[in-house]
Amino acid sequence: MTEQPTACTTQPSDDNELMTTTTVVTDPILAKVKNTEEKQDASSPHPIFRAVNQRCLITAKQLKRYSAADILPTDTRTAPDLDIGFGQKRALKALHTALDIKASGYHVFAAGENGLGKRTIISRFLQHIAMDAPTPDDWVYVHNFTDPRTPLAIRLPAGQAVLLQQQVSDLWTQAKKTP
Repeated sequence: MTEQPTACTTQPSDDNELMTTTTVVTDPILAKVKNTEEKQDASSPHPIFRAVNQRCLITAKQLKRYSAADILPTDTRTAPDLDIGFGQKRALKALHTALDIKASGYHVFAAGENGLGKRTIISRFLQHIAMDAPTPDDWVYVHNFTDPRTPLAIRLPAGQAVLLQQQVSDLWTQAKKTP
């Protein structure tokens, strides 16, 4: 029968008082610490700290890490993108498969807790795909004067929707100025 190395159990003592207990320590290092706890004076470190120092494999100096300032980017725009999809291979593969479907009526649903980076991962993934894809046409909805409840959809070449918006705005400004 093997015991857990850090197991501590509390058992009632043999005398009749129920309030007194003895602690049995099965870890040899903690047992050594327990035995020397009474002997320590105020100037020496706590025995648990000494036990931890004996178990440590690296020094405190090895934990500090320095970065060379000349290799760090000077601006976030020049910094390489972080690999935010780390550990999300299945999710990225499912997203890639969903975006490869060239039929209408399909949607992507991302589930998970808040703050996991779902929106960031999907946005960056879509930006990466959009760099290689052709720019889609613009779609503009305009007021339908014959049936106001159903706006008209107009398909324009890419980038022309902004020009139409500016021209309509200029036309409206001129119409307000004329008596």
